[in-house]
Amino acid sequence: MEQTRSSVLLALGSLGSRLLGLARELTITRLFGQTGLVSAFTVASQIPIMVYDLIVGGYISAAFIPVLSSWQRDDNRDFYALVNSLLLVFGLVLLLISSLLLVVAPALTRFMAGGLGRFDPELLEATVRMVRYMTPVLWLTGMSGLLNAVLYSLRRFAWSALANALFNVGIVAVSPFLVREYGVISLVIGLWCGVGLQTLLLAFDLGRGGFRGARNVWHPGLKEILVRYAPIVLGQLFAYVQTVMDRRLASRTGVSSIAWMRTGTTLQQLPLGLISVSVGLATLPVLSQAFHDGRGKEYRTSLVQGLSYMALIMTPALAVLGALSEPLIRILFLRGQFTDVDVTAVLPATRIYLVGAFFAAMDYLLNNAFYARKNTLLPSLVGIGSVGLYFVAALTLVTPFSYLGLVWADTIKHAGHMLTMTILISQYVFGHWRRLLDMLGPALMRTTSAAALAAVATMGLHWLLAERVLLSFWTDVGLVIFCGLGGLGCYGLILHVWGHPELREALQMLSRLFASKASASSSELPRRQGRP
Repeated sequence: MEQTRSSVLLALGSLGSRLLGLARELTITRLFGQTGLVSAFTVASQIPIMVYDLIVGGYISAAFIPVLSSWQRDDNRDFYALVNSLLLVFGLVLLLISSLLLVVAPALTRFMAGGLGRFDPELLEATVRMVRYMTPVLWLTGMSGLLNAVLYSLRRFAWSALANALFNVGIVAVSPFLVREYGVISLVIGLWCGVGLQTLLLAFDLGRGGFRGARNVWHPGLKEILVRYAPIVLGQLFAYVQTVMDRRLASRTGVSSIAWMRTGTTLQQLPLGLISVSVGLATLPVLSQAFHDGRGKEYRTSLVQGLSYMALIMTPALAVLGALSEPLIRILFLRGQFTDVDVTAVLPATRIYLVGAFFAAMDYLLNNAFYARKNTLLPSLVGIGSVGLYFVAALTLVTPFSYLGLVWADTIKHAGHMLTMTILISQYVFGHWRRLLDMLGPALMRTTSAAALAAVATMGLHWLLAERVLLSFWTDVGLVIFCGLGGLGCYGLILHVWGHPELREALQMLSRLFASKASASSSELPRRQGRP
């Protein structure tokens, strides 16, 4: 029940964050379309995003949580001493990085987005200015990431969910009022406001949890964290090399290519954040505790169950989004500075990214399975290998397919990483890959087949109805909702006919959850009525 509650809280927070993230993208495209200014802002904002990923991006916080959890005692005195040491050390490191960024901003920008200067030299200079303005965002983002990891280890999810959702409020609420005076810099100011609010709320919740500052600088647990952290940093640095080269190659294919790729990731963000991160972070403490206590069977069962539920929910979501991606893009973005040309450019990128999202979601849980065993080295080595796979694919595909070649390369990277992690987890946890295949294979076959049939049904239903109604914005919205629900219903019906056990278990679990809530409410009512 606790794992379910944690998953629900994280899911709600992720849902709010992704919806506000969608509102952020709508605000950006309405104000600036898919122009070179959006490409410049994307490059500049990538730097604090990379820092956030380095601190709390699913893989890193997953490495922090098992170590932080092991230092928790009844009074948590040692735990909070460790947290104090972490905040001090990482705060100083982030301050150093932020100061260094002010100096290297021109060189870093020219390396990451030098291609923009070939089309518009002023665009490159605007990117340099935005990179420098991002230094406060970098420090705040890194600290909020660390606070998130601490709160997750304490299983305090409510305020974290709220704070992470409010991260995107700044651009949505502030930037439109400043755009006439500050232009594209209004987006940077919006980021300042959003990440500042996020950090304050996270710090407030940590204080509510009993944290008080200490005078210690070093803590024995810090060494253990750094030892676990180092291999992941190495893997992440290689991933950042991919990100930098991806931006560099994309900038050479046109001023709008980076903006098109950014918008192309929008539809995958909701299912990835709502499903994969929520399930992964909520499952991690269960896997960590099972491994720590030597309960190997429970560890294997929990992992297979997590992967089965991930596939059960992710595959239909991605399939239906892929089937309805064109009308969705038109509904969401086709206004303001966003044109039909942009729709045509973003659509194929969106569909390719949705394919990669499935591999990324499953891979997230596989990585967590190793982090629960306090093994951070193998996932990092696999990550380095997958970056090499990306470079081979990118350099091969970018010339014939332009920016879409880079999108395909990213998807190939995710697929290679997931397949490699599956093989490794089969050997380390199940003894042989056939055992994992026997436990997981039938469920994956049913869910992917049902999702493919549901996607075909969704596309067919939309095509039939679109030919028979007078299209407008609101009829388009109603049509997409109706066809999406129809596709999901088709998916559920197919699995029900096939007797998919995970679907039956999920429905039974939801039924028990709602029944317990109803029972608690009905038992509380007489007590309230009996009060004077």
